[in-house]
Amino acid sequence: MEDQSKTKKVLIQELDSLRQRIAELEQSELERQQAEKTLHDFERRLRLVFEHSSDVIYTLDCDFRVTSVSPSVERYLGYRTEELVGKPFNDINVLAPESLEAAFKDALQTLAGGTVPTAEYVFIRKDGSRVIGEVSGSPLVEDGKIVGLISVARNITDRKRAEGALRDNETKLQAIFNAVGTGILIIDRDTQIIIEANQTAIEMTGLTKERIIGQICHSLVCPAQAGKCPVKDLGQSVDNSERKLIHADGHLKDILKTVYPITIKGRDCYVESFIDITDRKRAEEA
Repeated sequence: MEDQSKTKKVLIQELDSLRQRIAELEQSELERQQAEKTLHDFERRLRLVFEHSSDVIYTLDCDFRVTSVSPSVERYLGYRTEELVGKPFNDINVLAPESLEAAFKDALQTLAGGTVPTAEYVFIRKDGSRVIGEVSGSPLVEDGKIVGLISVARNITDRKRAEGALRDNETKLQAIFNAVGTGILIIDRDTQIIIEANQTAIEMTGLTKERIIGQICHSLVCPAQAGKCPVKDLGQSVDNSERKLIHADGHLKDILKTVYPITIKGRDCYVESFIDITDRKRAEEA
């Protein structure tokens, strides 16, 4: 009778243990299902990004073979995805010769575990035209092993053209600035320090550009005491007004000066322009 009681007790303990194990397995299964759902949702969102990205997303394996490319490549380069996937990158001829060396070097760096934050390559479209791409890249890792790379390319052709046009305009404006027969000084509005001078201003003052830049404006043009600048401190307008210019040798020149405010790259400034009227004044006084 006592043995039967012990056997029953052992069976109850084993049953409880089995129930606990079943509960643990059920919980583990729920966690697995939840993890699979989370992974599925993530993959679905990733696929949506991949398929609808305005940038081109592409992957290469360690042999530089294209393993995937987003549909946006057709808008970017004129190729359909099936024309590129599975082919060695070197065989599809989408990189301009001048970009091949840099791109190959960046790819090797990425496959070695590094990243390429930003690089610029010239790409060749299917129709032969060229576009400029801003490219970033990272290694593709599976089970702790690098199996390829993933890159994102953004078309920056219009931006680069705009930057080039801006540089051209700045070059032209600088040429005009130095060639015009009117003296021009650019002055910081707050400090009244001269930050730029054109060639005519240099010739009229008899000073080098290095000696002009950094000086307080009223030490050269329209001599005034500190705190009594006609424009900044006294609120006067200067428009074709007769003023004095101090030459390097100490003598004063008569000038006709105009001052107007301007903002240059976020910096408040004055532009002072002036012409030499010394000879005209002498003629009037004769």
